[in-house]
Amino acid sequence: MTRAITTEKEMATIEIKNKRTREIIFSYTKDENNVDLNEANLNEANLNEANLNEANLHEANLNEANLYRANLYRANLYKANLHGTIGNMREVCSMQIEDFPITFTKDVLQIGCKNYTHEQWRAFTDDEIFVMHGQALPFWKKWKDHIFKTIELKYGGLK
Repeated sequence: MTRAITTEKEMATIEIKNKRTREIIFSYTKDENNVDLNEANLNEANLNEANLNEANLHEANLNEANLYRANLYRANLYKANLHGTIGNMREVCSMQIEDFPITFTKDVLQIGCKNYTHEQWRAFTDDEIFVMHGQALPFWKKWKDHIFKTIELKYGGLK
């Protein structure tokens, strides 16, 4: 992330670039320190070491974004697309099991493109899991306990 600050009215410009092409995929100018990234398309963004403290990432598309070492303290990640995201391993954690990228926070779990709260995932029936993906049910039966144990170990218990 590149941040340029001008002295007139203390306007801050934030540019977020694609992690592969370095093309600017999001640019934002504001006269305050905090940035509203609500519904922003940050697909494949390189946010390595970005300071997103208290950022509003509500419904942002963070598909395959790199959040490694990003500061996401108190960031709003509600309904953000975390598919294939590389987490910072504090607020956003990521792992790969078999063919499924898994990303989780203290509140939500995203497996592949499906993002639900921990409680919703636990409550799904076998039929509901089956219709999510052709290989979802065998995967879920095999890895469900491991996934929730990992989340529990990370965050010290589940809601």
